[in-house]
Amino acid sequence: MKKLVVLSMTAMLAASMMACSNDNSATDTKEPSQQTESPKSPSKQTDPDWITPVGETISTEGGDFTFHTRNDQVEPVEAGSLTLDFDQVAGISGVLSPEFAEHVGQDKLEYIQVDIQVTNTSKDPINFDAYQATLITSTGEEIAAPNPKLGELPEGKFAGEEKKQASVFYVLEKSKAEDVEWVRLVMKAPTNESNEKVGEDLDIKVELKG
Repeated sequence: MKKLVVLSMTAMLAASMMACSNDNSATDTKEPSQQTESPKSPSKQTDPDWITPVGETISTEGGDFTFHTRNDQVEPVEAGSLTLDFDQVAGISGVLSPEFAEHVGQDKLEYIQVDIQVTNTSKDPINFDAYQATLITSTGEEIAAPNPKLGELPEGKFAGEEKKQASVFYVLEKSKAEDVEWVRLVMKAPTNESNEKVGEDLDIKVELKG
């Protein structure tokens, strides 16, 4: 399993940070009606092939970004006919370039990056705002949605058998990324075209360690 992470700050005035990887080989799922946790292990980064390992800094046109924590072993989660695969959840801090800082409105960032792929296994269209999830941190912050200035967010409408993949970014206001030990992603249940629930609400807990 080879995973590659690329941080790009150049698209739309250096406004996008995208994470790209090959498909994760994990296949286990958790019941969507329950809070789910990633597997317990001494280190949550098990793949040695990340371009930027935990503890190292990557320099881009958007600035310098340090990966403090990562969990790349989050189990897939099912919600009705949808499957959620998390390539990584990472705690990152960044010192921004002048151009990117002007766009964002601050010269430093502490944030949680979530790389998520959502697949609709049904032939029916489904509505699901996976990329608008609320993030709750171990440090007591509750962030209602990802920051749209850091990356384009896919729409929550999924056609039959459609797959979407994106990186979303939750900016921490009161915490440092390195101090966040776990996060919870809270998502409303998927619905069909008649706005009827076709799955359960999700509350996914992810442990973060260096």
